[in-house]
Amino acid sequence: MHYVDQLPVGHSDGDILAFEANLTGDGGVKAIMDGFLMTVDLAEGTETVEDRVGEFTIDFGSGSSLLASGKAVFAATATEMPNEAPQIRSVIGGTGTYIGARGQITSVHHSDGTCDHMIELVN
Repeated sequence: MHYVDQLPVGHSDGDILAFEANLTGDGGVKAIMDGFLMTVDLAEGTETVEDRVGEFTIDFGSGSSLLASGKAVFAATATEMPNEAPQIRSVIGGTGTYIGARGQITSVHHSDGTCDHMIELVN
């Protein structure tokens, strides 16, 4: 993750986390996920979480990819999603094999640092 501190200086609305990650399965790397998350609602008072919206692509190679968008909840100022708290985002399109795709991606971050992503597409 790469943190981009927007003005005002310090943790604030508009700050961005840019990321790239290899997605693996049986046999090794299956796709590359690239995207960003923008802070849109800071934790205030007794709140312990903040909202971030973003987009990411999952590139399967050979011109086939999925595009997802949506909101995720993060612990205040954290760079990772809370452990074992599923985050669901919309699949809003695709290319190649996935042209016209729609559905959802559920992501779950685990305490060992790994993250599972379940892709569900509808006809």
